[in-house]
Amino acid sequence: MESSKGFFDGVPSQTSFIFGIITGIAVVLMVSYLFGLPGTSATSRTNARVAENEAALVEAPAAELTPPPSAPVGPLPVIAKDDHVRGNASAKVAIIEYSDFECPFCSRFHPTMQQLLQEYPNDVRWVYRHFPLSFHPNALPAAVASECINELGGNDAFWAFADNVFGNQGGVGTALYEKIAQDQGIGLEAFRSCVGSGKYTQEIAQELAAGQAAGVTGTPGSFLVDANGQTQLISGAVPYAQVKAAVDAAL
Repeated sequence: MESSKGFFDGVPSQTSFIFGIITGIAVVLMVSYLFGLPGTSATSRTNARVAENEAALVEAPAAELTPPPSAPVGPLPVIAKDDHVRGNASAKVAIIEYSDFECPFCSRFHPTMQQLLQEYPNDVRWVYRHFPLSFHPNALPAAVASECINELGGNDAFWAFADNVFGNQGGVGTALYEKIAQDQGIGLEAFRSCVGSGKYTQEIAQELAAGQAAGVTGTPGSFLVDANGQTQLISGAVPYAQVKAAVDAAL
């Protein structure tokens, strides 16, 4: 009976030794590639995936996670005269929304707030504050554009900007902002000068920092404030019924 020969049968021992070393190195490289040792490209790819996952969690739809309302973790800035307010300025309940013009879940939540004001025209006021997320490249430029629209066209023009941007989120960019400005009767030269000055960038950054200090970790992050000043944080694009229930409990 003829026995089958192994691969190394007949190979000189020195050659076998060298071949073994090469094979070992190849195995180490393969493990590094698959599992990512420190300093390897696989680690970089893993870190990138973690960042993507964190970004996804920041914007996870509340309809799926539905976190219960909670108290703010830090002081919430009081509503000031330079805030963007929609609805009855003397309403018993205020909802202060920290939002991002490029956030898809903010776009989903926008009609919820519009519906709320329609149902509670005298009892609810809606306050918009900026919270542009760093991984949304159009969020900060849109926030700056909205402030220039507000400066040149007033509070109603600001809310027209918000409605248009959230209603046309796939087209965010300079062309859309300038069209909104023109529709609001604002001259393009003045609008472009305001945007180019960058004078609102620091103010927007301060709003974001204040939101973070109060407990906002993603967008939309909204605070319901009742007539007694009691405050609760509502995270995410929660369904209309959930917001309505919170308002009814606060009235």
